[in-house]
Amino acid sequence: MLAARVLAYAATLDLLGHAVRSLDLKSWRSALAGLQDAGLGRLTPLHAASQGQSAEAFAAEVGRLYEAIEQSPIPRSEWPPIRSLLGDELLEKLLHTSKASIVRYSSGQRATPQDVAERLHVLALIASDLSGSYNAFGIRRWFERSRAQLGARSPAALLRAGWKPDDEPVRKIRSLAAELIGAGAT
Repeated sequence: MLAARVLAYAATLDLLGHAVRSLDLKSWRSALAGLQDAGLGRLTPLHAASQGQSAEAFAAEVGRLYEAIEQSPIPRSEWPPIRSLLGDELLEKLLHTSKASIVRYSSGQRATPQDVAERLHVLALIASDLSGSYNAFGIRRWFERSRAQLGARSPAALLRAGWKPDDEPVRKIRSLAAELIGAGAT
């Protein structure tokens, strides 16, 4: 499942160069190369997967890679696809920052502050978890719809100003999104 999450994250950031139809060696290598180009190069020692690595060793490496992805915001690579996917209006609401700041950060006119980069990264991880079950419209709507698992509140409502990736509501939202990996919902 973590390998699927790595691929989904790379696909969400448009790092693959092709559409992912299956978890195959071509897609895996494209994901690793894309992640390396995006700045996670030191974290992708998995090219040896096709060279006789045991399933257990491969799973451990994938786990380390996904953990590194979770801990490594890359706003330069995350801004364009997440801005395109969610739109500036929803990003303003979820990130609690102005449209003018979104434009400046995403264009590189100003460095993205660490707290905004961390929140953007969480949104990219959530969007990648949702991407196999929802199209772009569905992902945007997912953030706005009330969820019984969140006490009849929407993810957007729980992401209050100043939220941090380790806040309890954020962990619940991420867990809810992760449950949809491979569900094939529409």
